[in-house]
Amino acid sequence: SRGKAQRPIKRPMVDSGLLAKAGDFLGDRQGASNSWIVHGSRTVDGGPLLASDPHAALDAPATFWAVHLNMPASGSLDGRALNLHGIQLPGVPSVFSGINERLAWATTTASYDYTDVYLETVTPGADGGPGTVLHKGAQVPIERVVETIEVGFAGQIHQTEELVYDVVPHHGPIVPAGDDAGLVDGTSERLSVRWVAGRPEHSVLGFLELAFAHDVTEAEEALDHFGAGGANWTVATMEGDIFYSGSSFIPVRPDACMRFHPGTNPEGLAPFFVQPGDGTCDWEGGLDDKHIPHAINPEKGYVVTANEDQTGATFDNDPLN
Repeated sequence: SRGKAQRPIKRPMVDSGLLAKAGDFLGDRQGASNSWIVHGSRTVDGGPLLASDPHAALDAPATFWAVHLNMPASGSLDGRALNLHGIQLPGVPSVFSGINERLAWATTTASYDYTDVYLETVTPGADGGPGTVLHKGAQVPIERVVETIEVGFAGQIHQTEELVYDVVPHHGPIVPAGDDAGLVDGTSERLSVRWVAGRPEHSVLGFLELAFAHDVTEAEEALDHFGAGGANWTVATMEGDIFYSGSSFIPVRPDACMRFHPGTNPEGLAPFFVQPGDGTCDWEGGLDDKHIPHAINPEKGYVVTANEDQTGATFDNDPLN
């Protein structure tokens, strides 16, 4: 629609038939991921076990790339030789699931909420400019970004294309209206999207440190850098140790924006609705690491992950308390 943005619906409605159809469409390959680790004390030879299934389809071009990297100690920043096998995202100088000489690690998706959508009140700019949004009582200029994409074949660039989009500096990119990448003239409301990977973070550094890690302590320190989404990390070492971490940047929302209740406060706000863009529901930093689940050599001797609620926060059917 090119008209005025619709007001967010405050009462979620779920059709069980539609959910069943969605499950049939997604299938098992794309609908989940899982992994498990077993401590060396629970195996015959004392070696730990680690298994992971990211449920990722074999696309072309591939999302993931298998690599085997050898590097002598003389070429290493920390004086350690590297013998690394694993799966990487193309262009990332390490692997996100793999093994080195001392440990193995894998990751599955964690169900943390790290994305919000905001309803922005827009004042269109003059002469087709991006204009401003109302935030904390002030008019904040919208940033227009122009990226040039080179398109080629067989090593030769044949054409260039421009990608134009508008960004609310304190939230994120504005959702395009129809075929337009910028703002539509005459509109006063638009949606912007904020997610954790849009902020400065150091996940690539974490992947690099993990490649050289030798034990659980070094693996934990490496994963402290990870913040570009939600992940369950499982690690097993040559010594038989196992380690689980929910390392992620998890946004903290104001209490006033966590008040929805279907019975007692159906008009209340919650992160799974469109949030007001005026600043009242902006993030207040990230959740302290002590509140994010971790486990080193748990007494039961194993850890299983499968995109579940790691802390039991939703067991009473209220995710906001």
